[in-house]
Amino acid sequence: MKKIKLMVVDDSSLFRSLVERAFVNTPEVEVVCTAANGKIALDQLRHHDVDLIILDLEMPEMDGIEPIKEINGQG
Repeated sequence: MKKIKLMVVDDSSLFRSLVERAFVNTPEVEVVCTAANGKIALDQLRHHDVDLIILDLEMPEMDGIEPIKEINGQG
């Protein structure tokens, strides 16, 4: 079975860590990368194959809406 590759994006390192730990014992999911804001997330997407993104909406530098627009080609 193919694992779901997950990216966690939040400006809180504590929250990123908690989400990562929540999936440690979930064999179907692998956290492949994390990011502290939307800009870093977009950069990470150039280097990682990701199936699912957990994304905070309110972050500094680039909020959670902007990367969604970029990913969908609307940015």
